[in-house]
Amino acid sequence: MILGLESSGRTGGVALVDEQGVRVTAMVTSRALYSQRLLPSVDWALQRVGASPKDLKGIAVSLGPGSFTGLRVGLSTAKGLALAHNLPLVGVPTLEALALRAAVAGLPNRICTVIGDRFEQLYAALYEVRPPSASSTSSYGNCPEIVALKNPQACPWQTACEWVTLPTVFAGDAAVAFRDKWKEALGERFVLAPVARAVPSAEEIAMLGARRIERGERDSLATLEPLYVQESYAQKRR
Repeated sequence: MILGLESSGRTGGVALVDEQGVRVTAMVTSRALYSQRLLPSVDWALQRVGASPKDLKGIAVSLGPGSFTGLRVGLSTAKGLALAHNLPLVGVPTLEALALRAAVAGLPNRICTVIGDRFEQLYAALYEVRPPSASSTSSYGNCPEIVALKNPQACPWQTACEWVTLPTVFAGDAAVAFRDKWKEALGERFVLAPVARAVPSAEEIAMLGARRIERGERDSLATLEPLYVQESYAQKRR
């Protein structure tokens, strides 16, 4: 099993996946409480499947962008568990995992992931969903390939609009909160992801991380850092 941790925003949690798919998910809905709830959620998830940390094959953690504090809590937790149990650790970009979550059959294959609570300045990325490679031998599900057309960046909403030349699925808290503004700006090119699949989840973090771990990849505990994209408010003031 692979453990996934998501703590980049208001909705996150933990998930366990194996070759059969998602075994269990625990949701946390307040980024202010990750420091209190993330580790107990890991314990709960393992107990639900009758496992312990020694049964894990690796850990995947959401790297961001997102809440600076939430990302630090998640990465610190992941590093602590990986070090204590000698497990490989891999980081997964939050917006890439969100694109995988929003990849629903019957919807356009382009996905714009947008997060943030200010419409004027967002974290955004653009992806294309492609069928699984015929040469893929992954044991962790027949998931589509997520190809980055625009890498995660901090940008005004107008920039994200310029990317959208075809009907595009929008996912993320900013897609839901500002749906009327996106619709006004983009018309029929704006397609909102199903609300249940429009927020980050630890399931996709675990699944994408499992693929990397299966290939023998692992990130350095010493150098792996959150993908902040921009400086924090405190850094800007300093």
